[in-house]
Amino acid sequence: MRMRKSDNTSESKLRKGERVLRKGDKWFYRTREGLRGPFESEVQMHADMMSFVGTMEFIEDNAAELPGHVDHEDVTFVEMEPPAF
Repeated sequence: MRMRKSDNTSESKLRKGERVLRKGDKWFYRTREGLRGPFESEVQMHADMMSFVGTMEFIEDNAAELPGHVDHEDVTFVEMEPPAF
């Protein structure tokens, strides 16, 4: 499991298998921020998970550049525009 720079411990509390849930025909995954889902398919869930991880990495790497009114602890998605070149 990948650790965040802000983690104070090397201890992992949840393993990957415990993060993914399927209830009926719906898919979910757990994050430190809470349960995400439902998703119609495992593929949709995985795509959201990768977007979520990318967002968390972006926020952690760029927290100082976020606008002052944004609480980076509450951000779960960052919409990026492609460069204009």
